[in-house]
Amino acid sequence: MRVQAKAMAATSGSARRIESGGRGRADRVSSTASGPAWFMRAAILAGLGAAFHVFVFPPFSWTWLAWVAPLPVLLMLPAPSAAKAVIAVWLFGTLWALGVVAPWMTPALQALFGLSSLQTAGMLLLVCQCGLPFALLGWVLHAGRPATPSGACCSRRQRG
Repeated sequence: MRVQAKAMAATSGSARRIESGGRGRADRVSSTASGPAWFMRAAILAGLGAAFHVFVFPPFSWTWLAWVAPLPVLLMLPAPSAAKAVIAVWLFGTLWALGVVAPWMTPALQALFGLSSLQTAGMLLLVCQCGLPFALLGWVLHAGRPATPSGACCSRRQRG
């Protein structure tokens, strides 16, 4: 009985491999699908990652969260393209900078320098430049990802 069960399992496994292109695994939906769904996922992960990083700093000082905080950023990669990786990680960096700096910078600018709300908003726009090094990180992470399997992105003619 055991021999027959093993033979049937082996046969059905080979049938599945043949049906799925000979690789032993069925077609999967890519986690890097482009379009609005990917951007929504990236924006949510960027916001979540930025919030985790903000909670690491005072007044919250949840230092244990520093071990978990990079995970949302890593989950948004690999991106479908280098440009999308740059935009996603830049968004994370910008939200992080605004979350860490805005709570103390806004009242300080208004109290110490007498800036209006419009001038303070302009200064906070300058804080968005703090996301630029993160954009570079997104490009580096995308450029350093493993190459696609041969023949997956472009076909070469066989010389024969």
